[in-house]
Amino acid sequence: MSFIDLDLDLEILGALADNDFLKPTDIQQQAIPAILDGLDLLASAPTGTGKTLAFVLPGLQHILDSEPDSSSAPQVLILSPTRELAKQTYEVIQQQTANSHINSCLIVGGVPLVCRKLCWRNGSISWWQPRAGFWN
Repeated sequence: MSFIDLDLDLEILGALADNDFLKPTDIQQQAIPAILDGLDLLASAPTGTGKTLAFVLPGLQHILDSEPDSSSAPQVLILSPTRELAKQTYEVIQQQTANSHINSCLIVGGVPLVCRKLCWRNGSISWWQPRAGFWN
């Protein structure tokens, strides 16, 4: 199976190829179609098997399939249990959206509320909001 078989947008497939992701891992082969079909998913796989990309790609596909939205509200919201996992997720999103119109923003606890609100108002968080913890 290849990523082409997962019915992903050409923009996503191009980013995958640019980042040397040529073939989906087992978790990606199983998770991506289920998420794209709108199913809830609980999955477990060893470290390094591509779990982050398995949920990021359907999120990107959702954004690309959606009508353009002029509001500054995110179209996808990712909540992470730790700052480290939020940063890892953000880096994967940045890598996959480097040549696209999709904007992302990382908001974590411990950052002054004023900075978080500014990030929101400036629209840099218009699509993704990975974060760890809760608002201070």
